Amino acid sequence: MSTAIPFEHITRALRAYFAGKPIRRVAVFGSYAREQARPDSDLDVLVTPEHPVGLLALAGYQCDLEDLLGIKVDLGTEAGVSKWVRPLIARDLRVVYEK
Repeated sequence: MSTAIPFEHITRALRAYFAGKPIRRVAVFGSYAREQARPDSDLDVLVTPEHPVGLLALAGYQCDLEDLLGIKVDLGTEAGVSKWVRPLIARDLRVVYEK
């Protein structure tokens, strides 16, 4: 890919994908959220599940998104972010889906 995926495309894809999932909130941070992504950038995604979700489900979401978007995706839960990293992420966190 010679250019990064436009943020609006990322937003539409994430909204469509998570619409039927037990996920309350989806946010993007990092270079895609700042709209500074390069073709080799990964997509950093934080999800807030409606109820506890297992590691296999999260890994499945990650793999599905990588297949859907054609880029590497790092996916985690907001609860799994350490209190030291949270302020760094918060600077450019953009909510793209919320129930």
